[in-house]
Amino acid sequence: MISKYLKIPSLIGPNTFDLGHFRNRLQLVRDYAERTTVTRGFPTIVEFEVSSRCNMSCVMCPRENVNVEQHMDLDLYKRCVDQIAGRAEMVILHASGEPLLHPDICEMIRYCSDRGVGTWLSTNAMLLDEKRSIELMESGLDSLVIAIDGDTKETYERIRVHGVFETVVANAERFLKLRRQRKSNIMATVQFIEMEENRQEADAFLARWGRYEDVNVFVKAIVNWFTDDSDLVPHPEFSEVGNSLRYPDLVCDRPWFWMIVKSTGLVPLCAHDIPPDYVIGDANMQSLDDIWNSEQMRSYREMVAKGKPYHPLCKSCDYCPARPHTTTGNLALASLDMLSVAKILFSVGYKKVG
Repeated sequence: MISKYLKIPSLIGPNTFDLGHFRNRLQLVRDYAERTTVTRGFPTIVEFEVSSRCNMSCVMCPRENVNVEQHMDLDLYKRCVDQIAGRAEMVILHASGEPLLHPDICEMIRYCSDRGVGTWLSTNAMLLDEKRSIELMESGLDSLVIAIDGDTKETYERIRVHGVFETVVANAERFLKLRRQRKSNIMATVQFIEMEENRQEADAFLARWGRYEDVNVFVKAIVNWFTDDSDLVPHPEFSEVGNSLRYPDLVCDRPWFWMIVKSTGLVPLCAHDIPPDYVIGDANMQSLDDIWNSEQMRSYREMVAKGKPYHPLCKSCDYCPARPHTTTGNLALASLDMLSVAKILFSVGYKKVG
């Protein structure tokens, strides 16, 4: 138990100690604490939907709402990264699609890595063959999450439709073996989204993957991406797996710290706005700075600051990464870059057998 805390110093990245990054984080923390509608900082996390295509149809995924399936244009991506370099600390390269479907995914990772921006990628591992595994290790990727939501073929393939359990397990095991052999610095996580259909296999999942050294095994509570009347993931189930449903007195921090660019270049209010219904800008024609403090975004921050019921996008959302409401807590978060925070949370906060 103590050993996992001892590795925390090794998870802290160079952007934590960069003065420019620290000033940006501190400014965002102040803006969030004061609930300002215009932020004087730039988001520390930028999510790129590098592909809205997927090779699975998972039961818990809102992909039925995706109205455009395409890969992000590489030149558009590079223009966006050029704008965020030196300010954003973490780029997430997955959203409503499977990132390994993009033919240039490793070049995209390397482009960020060469500019000092951390990269985080989640995959269903169907395409994680030996060649792609080695390419990812050579690309400069910081963290890879392998999503496997079952410990038996029957359960897994019922949840992750079009996935092949044997292929995914073999690909994940090979990646972990190659990572160890090549002494790769990629932080590896094997993730299990707990829901009614698979919760009986959580312990077996932890036992299977917990035997690998220096690998995070993460059991994650399902998040409601649906409406209040959804019967796929009823509210009582969320409570049972540890997800608190309503945060009436807390204010989500995403409008102050997080931006997402869809595969089309459109920028929605939030990553949970899948179609998207609420577009605040277009990265093909506008700078990310202009979009970040656009009239629509300022109005959104004002509504979010008042509480969930004030915006339809937030009304049924069960995800609320609210930050501490104390000066000490906010300063503590500002002291670390966001990639380091994410690595520490996954390394220390995961459930693991033993």
